[in-house]
Amino acid sequence: MSVLFLFALNMEGCTHINDEMSSLNLFSTSPIKKQNIRFKSVHLDSLVLDSVSTSFMGGIIVQDHCLLFIDQRFCWAIKFDTNGRLTRRYIGQGNAPDELPIKSIQFYTTMQNGGMLFIGPEWDCFVFDSNFKKIDDYGINWNNSTSRTNTKTPNPSQTDIYTLAYGVSPIRADGDNLFLPIISQHPLFNPTSRSYSRDARVLAVMKIKNGNVNKIMGRLPPLYSRENAVNTFSYIDFDLLHNDSMIVGYPVDSLIYIFDKTFRIKAAFGFSGRDMDQHYTLSESLSQFRRNWQSETKTKGYYHSLKCVPERELIFRSYQKGHASVTDGLQIYHGVTLIADVDVPRRFCVEGYIYPYFYSNPYFDEEKGFIWVYRFRI
Repeated sequence: MSVLFLFALNMEGCTHINDEMSSLNLFSTSPIKKQNIRFKSVHLDSLVLDSVSTSFMGGIIVQDHCLLFIDQRFCWAIKFDTNGRLTRRYIGQGNAPDELPIKSIQFYTTMQNGGMLFIGPEWDCFVFDSNFKKIDDYGINWNNSTSRTNTKTPNPSQTDIYTLAYGVSPIRADGDNLFLPIISQHPLFNPTSRSYSRDARVLAVMKIKNGNVNKIMGRLPPLYSRENAVNTFSYIDFDLLHNDSMIVGYPVDSLIYIFDKTFRIKAAFGFSGRDMDQHYTLSESLSQFRRNWQSETKTKGYYHSLKCVPERELIFRSYQKGHASVTDGLQIYHGVTLIADVDVPRRFCVEGYIYPYFYSNPYFDEEKGFIWVYRFRI
């Protein structure tokens, strides 16, 4: 890991907390406030990908000097070179040995061995090697001690009340483990419950070899307890680092946190985004929570993606300003120092780096039938 990240993780005064029962203790550290603004804009080039049959639903993975478009509806993994030329299409929907027998891909991630893991809508996992040959499939085993339908006294430390946080955060693989964002929508314990902001876990750890969830951990930061109206955005965003640590963000919190992979605090840093409309509506019931999430993720300001590029010592955080803005914002941190906060297209996020370009998420023009990504240099 770079010198800058090591500085952030070992700075004097950072506290390692063993008492996971205290949300306040979990976030107990003095935030680092460092900025050195080096530029005020980035030049984005549009890279149009070769035309392919697609559902226009999916995301981009940047790896092995190529761009991989994951079509989540048709279950294809479509490989392009860095000039956007089609190389090959893999997997697809079906019952053949190397296809996916599911209606859609809900989550996906690369693994350290170059393979990939996909999760379908029924918590079904499919593991592929680096040549897109299926090597395993199983269901996520939450190790529940009670029935989800009969749980009358929810325990925030037990897995039986949680589900995957669909559509709001990626999953990440690291060695033998898969890290999964979770949320509870139990009638008696959910983001509208009084104790949720204090007691809810936000991340599950699953063994890739068998699908067993052996740990749930993490909390929402103290801001969620102080500001009730933010409960619509009660979930985590994160990326894994290469030194047994992770960077963690939350949709309404201006800080970025560094934890180890047991969720012990190492550092916190960051600044608020520009011109963000953070006047949220309190969700007082599960039905209102779902309505507010549908509306406020489109109209309010919040942080919506984190990406670390360790070979350049950079962290990218994207945020939405609000419905009145025609642009989103992108913060760029060199280590823990803010070096830029620039305007970018709506829903923009950084997906990865292949020298000399950083590449964005995909954009779609269904009428003209093409997909493009943005790329830029720093």
